[in-house]
Amino acid sequence: MTSPTGVPQHGVRFELVLRTAGPGRAVYEGFARTGGLDLTLRVTSETESAKAELTASPRPDNADALERAAAALVRAATRAELEEGAPPPHKIVRWREVG
Repeated sequence: MTSPTGVPQHGVRFELVLRTAGPGRAVYEGFARTGGLDLTLRVTSETESAKAELTASPRPDNADALERAAAALVRAATRAELEEGAPPPHKIVRWREVG
């Protein structure tokens, strides 16, 4: 559920924009918005896998879970396009429950 300002009251809202794309690879940058915090996020998705890096100091207790959720989200959103050589989505915005 989100508040009137669009900030999640529970879980996390991922807002990512495509920064670079090439054959079998896409790099997204943006934010994980949770509990009033905007955490900078970078996710690299490749044909076989995805990796997320959360930039926050200090790192929140659930940083590893946020990185796993972001990597899975971007992987799911880009998998078919990267495998087919098609352009990946320009923007990915999703809300997820994250432990």
